[in-house]
Formats: sequence, C-alpha cells, structure tokens
Amino acid sequence: MTLTGINKGTVVRVLQIRHDKETSQRLAELGLHLGSLVQVLSRAGQDPLLLDVKGARLALSRHLADGLVVRALGEDPTTQGKRRRLRRRRAQGA
Repeated sequence: MTLTGINKGTVVRVLQIRHDKETSQRLAELGLHLGSLVQVLSRAGQDPLLLDVKGARLALSRHLADGLVVRALGEDPTTQGKRRRLRRRRAQGA
C-alpha cells in the first residue's frame, strides 16, 4: 500500500521508495527513507498530505506520497492472506 491510501492518525513504516535517485535522495534529506516511521496528520483536500516525520511536520504532495510503499505498524504481513480468506468465507456464508 502506498502512503496515499493511509488514514489520518495512522503510523506507518516506509518499506520502499518508488522514485528516481534524485527524488529519493531529497526525500531522505527530509527524513523519509527506508525504515522511517511516519504518521499521517492530515489528508484534507486533494493535496498535500501533512505528515509527522521524526517529530517534524512535513507537507508532501500526493504524487510523492504515492511513490512511498508503507505498512501500518502492528500489521503482520504473514497474516494478511489469512484474513482475506476468512473474510471471503464469511461473505460466502461458510
């Protein structure tokens, strides 16, 4: 999931940066690099997203946020498939 799909108040960890080298370097200078913890503070309107990065507020365009692959903290990637199968079974009435 990319940062643009995260709800307000959620804390995430950056797993991948899908931008060119120059943009990735600039994001790293702002504190957004692999492993960074980020909290979405505001999603008002279309642009930008307001983030908390290491205690600093950062406004990031949706274009840039869409290139950041993240995972919500506390979410175990090994159980995601199990939860999907369980939801499907419940929807089918099994």
